[in-house]
Amino acid sequence: MNGSNIQINGHKYPVVFNYKTFKLLGKRWGLPGINDVMQKIAALGSMQNATFEQFDQFGELVLVGIEAAGEVFDGDIDDLVNAVMLDPDTRDSFMQELEDSFSDKKKQTSKPKANPASRKKK
Repeated sequence: MNGSNIQINGHKYPVVFNYKTFKLLGKRWGLPGINDVMQKIAALGSMQNATFEQFDQFGELVLVGIEAAGEVFDGDIDDLVNAVMLDPDTRDSFMQELEDSFSDKKKQTSKPKANPASRKKK
């Protein structure tokens, strides 16, 4: 989410999903690497029939996205969940940008394929 904002109680907060976001989530959740963080986020799924724990984790994701953008949010995790999940347009936009950043992270962490020509015997 580059340059996107979320409105909470009349205040706009920037939210980003970048390396810093994933690193902060790793520290917060006690996970050692970016792939571990991505797996935990993927486990949240579509958030339909989500548990309270999953909603709290989603709120932490939003909070860390705000922190990674250099802002301080002094509200409650529930406020973050409400701001994103109760507004269909915000939710859809948020989920799409999260998914897009996910795809970018997978590209960055995948190993480049070897050039078949480099395997030829000399």
